[in-house]
Amino acid sequence: MSFSIKDFSMQSVEMELLNPQTGAPIKAPKSKVPVILNIVSMDSREFVLGQATALRKLQAIIEQTKVEPTEEQKREVTYEILVGLVCGWNEEADKFFADELGEDSKFSRENALKLLSQSQYYWVVKQIETFIADRTRFFLKA
Repeated sequence: MSFSIKDFSMQSVEMELLNPQTGAPIKAPKSKVPVILNIVSMDSREFVLGQATALRKLQAIIEQTKVEPTEEQKREVTYEILVGLVCGWNEEADKFFADELGEDSKFSRENALKLLSQSQYYWVVKQIETFIADRTRFFLKA
């Protein structure tokens, strides 16, 4: 039996968003269904390409300015890399994020970046980072 990271790196896995204070699954108002983010592995093609693009952006900043990128520029690139791990979310997430995103709260890379780069959603960033740290979550189940 052979094993390859490629076998599981393209699979997305559902991550329930948890209340950072209680650990309970978050549900949209008037819903019994949890808010779900679809996450891909750090080994996925999407993530690797996004990471390479973000790193090229940092390199371009260094080449243009001849100085170290600012903390803000580094943070922006970090969020862009993190957004590469989020490949979707459910309708409950649309409802949950509607106050922040408005009427067009469906998943898009732009919407994910808009949310994750705001300080009030830092707890979501931390949950994604914790979630992806366990690579076994992305193994195909037999």
